[in-house]
Amino acid sequence: MSSNKKIINSRCLTKKRISNTNYKKNVSKEISLCHQIKNKKTLKNVLNKEYGNYITNKSSKIIHTLYPYCGEELTPLGTLDRVNNNAINIEILDILKDELHMKIIIDENIKKTNKQYFSNHSPKLFYDFLEQDIKNSKKNSHKLIISHGNFMKKLFKHIKNQTLNDETILSNIPNCDEKIFFDNLDIIMLRYNKKKDNVSLTALDIIRWKNNNDTYYDFSLAKKNVKYNNVIYIMRHCIGCHNTEGNTPIGLYKKIMIPGYGKYAFCLPIIINELKNEPIKKLKLLFKTYSGNNWNTTLTFGSSVIFRAILTNSIVQHMLKMNFKLK
Repeated sequence: MSSNKKIINSRCLTKKRISNTNYKKNVSKEISLCHQIKNKKTLKNVLNKEYGNYITNKSSKIIHTLYPYCGEELTPLGTLDRVNNNAINIEILDILKDELHMKIIIDENIKKTNKQYFSNHSPKLFYDFLEQDIKNSKKNSHKLIISHGNFMKKLFKHIKNQTLNDETILSNIPNCDEKIFFDNLDIIMLRYNKKKDNVSLTALDIIRWKNNNDTYYDFSLAKKNVKYNNVIYIMRHCIGCHNTEGNTPIGLYKKIMIPGYGKYAFCLPIIINELKNEPIKKLKLLFKTYSGNNWNTTLTFGSSVIFRAILTNSIVQHMLKMNFKLK
């Protein structure tokens, strides 16, 4: 068997759902959402129309924390692709709070100007932040943090280097970090054990959204017999309009010329239909298995400062709390 075939068949790579023919045929209508957004007013209108009608209990607010360091790295080309800017305009955040019924907590490491909240991109600082946060917390820490594929890849490599590829921590992870790919909604699950002031990472597992057999959230290979009392789930955001054409000439043109396409990358409504049944059940089972029967009261939610990560958290959290009407 060739080395390429080994990689494709391993848990390193998954089939990109955006390349799926049936999926691509269904996105044209939803892509037009981003094209409609020219300014803050139209953003508010589209949010209200497309997502506001899904939320059933508008008096119950979800709580969302903005976490530092876990956004995308802005490349020179990325300065034109505003979707990857590690910042959120304060007025835009206020619109999200109102339309998606969220209470926002800003971590003290997030920086602020008179117009926006922003954060550096740093897998190392984020890894250090998680450990320090667990150390400082009076209670066990269970978090779902929405992040980004490239960041997760770098974080995974950083942890491998920090742990010296310790097989007791990474026992079920193939040795193919140069080729690893995190699909939308894939998860890095980090389990920590805290004893007094000592915090140690005891297991890292990759939970796939879909594997090559189209199986949802397969965590059967997760490391067993691990001592832990804190769990961090880092999930890649769901597919947004900007994912559909990527860095093709057409995609780059739209990101530059259409303000909403670049700045406000929507999670497509088709994702809601994909999430609503089996995946959400499996996600609840994942949390119940590793964060206990009371996960719905102990788990806290948050994301990077980037728009599409905040939007993904809102959709997933409302669904988990059964506060999302499914059309």
